[in-house]
Amino acid sequence: MAMPFTSGHVLVLRAFPRNSFAPYKSVWHRTPEGSWTIFVDGAPAEKACPRYFGAAAEESRSARIDLTWTGPMDLEVTVEPLELRWKMSLTEPAYLRALNAVSSRLPEAAWRSPVLLRSMELMASVVLGMGDVELAGKLPSGHWATLTPAQDVLRAKRSRRAGGSRLGITCQGDHAADDRCNSLAKQTSLCRWKGFLQAPLGTASQQPMSPTTRYARSADVNIAYQVVGDGPLDLVLVPGWVSQVEAMWDEPTHEAFLRRLASFSRLILFDKRGTGLSDRVSVDRMPTLDDRMDDVRAVMDAAGSEYAAVFGTSEGGVMSALFAATYPQRTAALVLYGSYAKRIRTPDYPWAPTADERERDIEGVERAWGGPAQLDVLAPSMANDPRLQDWWARYLRVSASPGAAVALLKMNTQIDIRPILPTIRVPTLVMHRTGDLDIDVGGSRYIAQQIPGAKYVELPGRDHLWFVGDTEAILGEIEEFLTGVRRAAEFDRVLATVMFTDIADSTAIAANLGDSRWRALVESHNSLVRRELDLHRGREVDSAGDGFLVHFDGPARAIRCASAIVDGAAQLGLGVRAGVHTGECEMAGGKLRGVAIHIGARVMAAAGPGEVVVSSTVRDLVAGSGLQFADRGRHELKGVPGEWQLYVVVRAT
Repeated sequence: MAMPFTSGHVLVLRAFPRNSFAPYKSVWHRTPEGSWTIFVDGAPAEKACPRYFGAAAEESRSARIDLTWTGPMDLEVTVEPLELRWKMSLTEPAYLRALNAVSSRLPEAAWRSPVLLRSMELMASVVLGMGDVELAGKLPSGHWATLTPAQDVLRAKRSRRAGGSRLGITCQGDHAADDRCNSLAKQTSLCRWKGFLQAPLGTASQQPMSPTTRYARSADVNIAYQVVGDGPLDLVLVPGWVSQVEAMWDEPTHEAFLRRLASFSRLILFDKRGTGLSDRVSVDRMPTLDDRMDDVRAVMDAAGSEYAAVFGTSEGGVMSALFAATYPQRTAALVLYGSYAKRIRTPDYPWAPTADERERDIEGVERAWGGPAQLDVLAPSMANDPRLQDWWARYLRVSASPGAAVALLKMNTQIDIRPILPTIRVPTLVMHRTGDLDIDVGGSRYIAQQIPGAKYVELPGRDHLWFVGDTEAILGEIEEFLTGVRRAAEFDRVLATVMFTDIADSTAIAANLGDSRWRALVESHNSLVRRELDLHRGREVDSAGDGFLVHFDGPARAIRCASAIVDGAAQLGLGVRAGVHTGECEMAGGKLRGVAIHIGARVMAAAGPGEVVVSSTVRDLVAGSGLQFADRGRHELKGVPGEWQLYVVVRAT
């Protein structure tokens, strides 16, 4: 929504209750002189509006933005600490209701028609009196965007006002009696938008937003699916036990895995019936394998795919194998990872748990539902990662209810596909990690032996989840098997010095100060940190709340930067703690990954307010630099094997 005021100021509101990375809101302000500032609440600026429009703005800042509906069509917007209070009333006349009824039902493909876009632009200009309108065009970032209005409303001609003493905005009184404001009100439209984003013209493709979720009809059930990528090969990913196609994109490791698949294929994702965004079914009648094969065919038909490779992970491999045997005319190839032929041990299949063991596992899942259930078994290498724990717990919750999850596990327990394996005649790749704690590697060895001509690849590792651990080994095998070519790895292993900082006791301080004062203090802290990073050549890798992860090309520079931040924060009345470690990291897409990152975070956790703590590796590397240290003793770092010698930096007083 964009609204001009008689004072010459313009305010714009954008609210995204759901998208590919995090819900967020933004308010844009244009001064009468024409300079723009973008305020963002709920997402990092590099992902939100400033990513696309920041080049045209003077400044981008974080702020608290609250939206309150005080009536069915009455909206109040407040922005703190800017002291902005913006009220408006909205209306949807009969002619707009008719337009909205049409536009909200248009298929996505229709919005790519230049004729339709131009007619909508003219309609907005003439009927809504909005002046020159462009629904498609190049953004300041270079991306090409298409806006697709799903609902338009006008600002009502009732008394509304906006005030912001920090911004110099004033517009109040009876707009119906003010000819200038009345004419402006006619030009003001609030739209609920859908939209497309494409990579900047003339540049390499950037990471797109998560794909649109659509629905395919399978008998009387709606199946949620997505399509991403435009490679020459269609690839259907059949998920394991439970899934949710939109939440998949919220975990960076999972997103990276999907993006990599989509780099050489046209990737088709879906939620099996009874899970995720697909229609739920009664736990008393869970879908059979036949039902699920019908769902795959329905999704392929809806996505316009006649012939596709099928990639089944974990439990999804069982149905994928049956699909390949039943519909070879629609299966270009079969890829299985971490799968099994049956889930209960028998004398002729010793690679599964006993019935009693399986029952205890299911009972444990039901008790743990709501939290990161089984993560210690499914992804032991990252089981102690708080971010992955939070995402996994939420992912399971939005994928299925506890009752449905248990019912699916019990149904899977009864499956035995051994008789159909020799009938599979499509090219097949079977992969498994040797130390998989969830599904015994012997099951995949058996599957590969039973499928004629199958290629078997055994990989090192204990993680069952395919997007954790050495994912490039899995992705490389898939790409080479399906395309005949394996690209060079897109990451480098580098020796990096990482610095973690955060504000000690931040929760208590925030509660004591209140939201407005706390946000202002955090902004001052963040400005201080970024100023020191510029001075010491640190590269900000990530930030969340009041914490920073920074990459340096040398440990001495990192220590001096950390010390300057701690000292500067003390002048703000804040006790900042910092940790520095040097180790080998994996660099991919500008991000750092690897155990060195976890060690750095644990080193920081050992620091107190106002302290900079370093590992023994760092201390040894800065010998002769003049930096002084005090022995902090040996520590066990959570999630990291062994004991670690730590030192605290001695700073001049």
